[in-house]
Amino acid sequence: MAEIIENTKKILEVILNLKEGEVMSYRDVAHLAGLSNGARQVSRVLHSMSKKYGLPW
Repeated sequence: MAEIIENTKKILEVILNLKEGEVMSYRDVAHLAGLSNGARQVSRVLHSMSKKYGLPW
């Protein structure tokens, strides 16, 4: 469970550091977060946490 929370934090960090107008695929976000096969997890984070963190979705 702790690994999932850490992965979520890594994904949020990448997304929150995107500049306005910058576009990145789920795969690229996962790669920058250090998750080689994490594109689906990026999608889940965006879907479930967009309102809470004001994520670009």
